[in-house]
Amino acid sequence: MTRKTLIVGAALTLAAAWAACPSADPTDDDDTVDDDDATDDDGTDDDDAVDDDDGTDDDDGVDDDDAVDDDDAVDDDDAVDDDDAVDDDDAVDDDDAVDDDDIVDDDDAGLPAAGLFDCDSIPSTVSSETVMSGPRGERGVAISPTGLIVGSDGSSLITSDYAGNWSVFQPSFGTVRQMVYLPNGDLAIARLTDGTISRITPAGGISIIAYVSGTYGLELGPTGDLWAANGSVHRIDPDTGVIEQVISTPQSAHVVNFSPDGTRLYIGTIGAGQVYYMDLDADGTPIGTTPTLFATNVGTGYHDGLAVDICGYLYLPDYWSKDFYRVSPDGSVALLIDWPGNPQYGHGAVFGNDVGGWSSSAIYAPMPYAGNVVKEIVVDVPGKDWPGIAINLPPSLP
Repeated sequence: MTRKTLIVGAALTLAAAWAACPSADPTDDDDTVDDDDATDDDGTDDDDAVDDDDGTDDDDGVDDDDAVDDDDAVDDDDAVDDDDAVDDDDAVDDDDAVDDDDIVDDDDAGLPAAGLFDCDSIPSTVSSETVMSGPRGERGVAISPTGLIVGSDGSSLITSDYAGNWSVFQPSFGTVRQMVYLPNGDLAIARLTDGTISRITPAGGISIIAYVSGTYGLELGPTGDLWAANGSVHRIDPDTGVIEQVISTPQSAHVVNFSPDGTRLYIGTIGAGQVYYMDLDADGTPIGTTPTLFATNVGTGYHDGLAVDICGYLYLPDYWSKDFYRVSPDGSVALLIDWPGNPQYGHGAVFGNDVGGWSSSAIYAPMPYAGNVVKEIVVDVPGKDWPGIAINLPPSLP
C-alpha cells in the first residue's frame, strides 16, 4: 500500500467518524439536529442565548415572542405575568409600579388605597339610623381630621369621639349654626349670637373671620374659600376675611355644597323646595351671575342641610315635610326617609371621614328637637371627600 493510499484512507475514515458525531461540530450543519453551539439550527431549543423563534423558552434574556414567560425583564405581550416592571397589558397583577390598565391592584399608585366605588351599586334606601350617645349638635356638626365630632348643646360647644366620650370644648359659646374645618385644622363656625363667622384653633383660641349676619349654611369651597348662606351666598377668604363675592338667588339661600370635582356649586333654599346650581371655573369662581334651577319638589321648602356623595348625589333634609331626600346629578329626586315628626328630624347633614369610627358612608345629622343629640344615617355611599375613585358615574345636567 502506497503512502498516498494511506493518507486518503485516513481522511475518509476521519470524515466518516465526524459524520457519525455531528454534535461535536461547532459549525452549523443547517439541519434539524442541535449542534450545542451558539447558532440556531432549527425549531429546537439550543439552550443558548440565541432566540430560536419557536414556542420553547430559552431561559435567557431574549424574548421568544410566544405565550411562554421567559422570566426576564422583557414583556412577552401575553397574559402571563413576567414578574418584572414591564406592563403586560393584561388583567394579571405584575406587583410592580406600572399600572396594568385593569381593576386589579398593582400595589402601586395606579389605584388609591381606598379603592373603587361603583355608582351603579347605590342602594335605594338607607341601611340604618342610630341615635348616638356623646355627640351633640343643634344645627350643625363638623368632624375633625383627628376623629372628633364637634357641635353645640344649645350653649356650649361639645367634642366627642365615636365611642361617646365627650368634653366641653367652648363653654357658653352662644347660639351657632353650621360649621366646617379649614385645611389648617381650625374650625370655622357661623355664630348667630354676634353675626360673625368665627375661627377656633385646636387649642381653643377664638378670632373673627368676617361679619356675615344671619349665616346658616357654611361650607369649604374647592379652592379653600368659605361659602356662607344667609339668604344670599357669600364667598369669603378665610385668611383675610374679605367677602369676595355675593350671589343673589331666586329663593332664599340656606345651605351650600359642591360637586365632587369642584366644578359646581349647589344651593338649597327656603321657599318652594327648589335647589339651584352654578358652574365654577378653575379658580372656583361662579360662571355667570344668576343660579340655575337644578331640582324641584325637594320637600316643601326649608332645606336645613346639604351633603354630597362621591357619585355626585345630593342629600337634603327638609324641615317643613320632615323628610330626607336624595337628588341625582341629573336633578331627579328620591325620598329616602319619611320622619314622623320633629324629634326624629335630622337638622343638617355631614359625611364622616373614616377617622376614629366616623364612617365615610354615613351622614351625621344634629337633632335639635330631641335634646341636641346626633343621628348616624348609613347611606352606603362615600362622601365627596372620600379619597377613592368612583366608577360608572351617573349622568348629570349639562
